[in-house]
Amino acid sequence: MKIGGTAYRLPAADFKREFDRSATVRAVVLDYLAALTALTQQTVVCNTFHSAKARLARSLLMMRDGTGADLLGITQELLAGVLGLSRTTVTEAARALQSAGAISYRRGVVQIVNSDRLADASCECYETVRSLVKEPAKA
Repeated sequence: MKIGGTAYRLPAADFKREFDRSATVRAVVLDYLAALTALTQQTVVCNTFHSAKARLARSLLMMRDGTGADLLGITQELLAGVLGLSRTTVTEAARALQSAGAISYRRGVVQIVNSDRLADASCECYETVRSLVKEPAKA
């Protein structure tokens, strides 16, 4: 986990048994793996073609979607690693998003103050990824 939240652990043997036993579990896991593969491919394309500000906006929106929180405990150093950017570049992108009224940040905390403005600053990759993860699992 990159940011705080709740997680569950399951011994691998128990997971394998349920995967082998249940068509529903298999479908959910395989759908997740397909979405994760598509997300990885989309991220590579995004990192190649889009600005640091757009990529930061997309990443923050995805974190908000994953946590359900507008207050994200994450450092610029961690964001730099996630986005494949220098910390200085993340700082500049964060300043631009803050000037636009989309976020506020202080050491180790980013707050989304206007998700519409943040979405406007993001590239189209955010909506592409959202459509991938919103698809229900086949049962």
